[in-house]
Amino acid sequence: MYKDYFDIVDAVKEAVDITTMRANTKNIELHVDKSTFPHRKPIMVYADRLRISQLLEELLRNAIFFGHDGGNITVSFVDMFDKVLVEVEDHGIGIPGNGLAYLFHQFYSADNSRSREHGGHGIGRTGANRIIDLHGANMTVRS
Repeated sequence: MYKDYFDIVDAVKEAVDITTMRANTKNIELHVDKSTFPHRKPIMVYADRLRISQLLEELLRNAIFFGHDGGNITVSFVDMFDKVLVEVEDHGIGIPGNGLAYLFHQFYSADNSRSREHGGHGIGRTGANRIIDLHGANMTVRS
């Protein structure tokens, strides 16, 4: 890991730019919620920018893949002074209640038919969770 300070908002905007073409294929709108940082000062984090970028892209790809055609995905921020909460919200198919507990287990699939179709396009949920663990942070999911 190569940690340094960077603006997490800029990293999110880059991840949105990278995944926008994929979202367009399903007519999904990607939004960065600017109301969560109205005065637009940088939200600096100390992390491995490459790994965090991979994580953000994976979250957006999953939201796009499992999202509804014509839907919306919104990324928002909460600056918590020593930590930053980054939320990716979509209105996709959801995860069955019993699946949430296993979501980050390596071989778990909430929907086998769609997961096989999705196949290894990114770092995967377990890779995303590993990046979060290496940064001493937490990732949670609500369905």
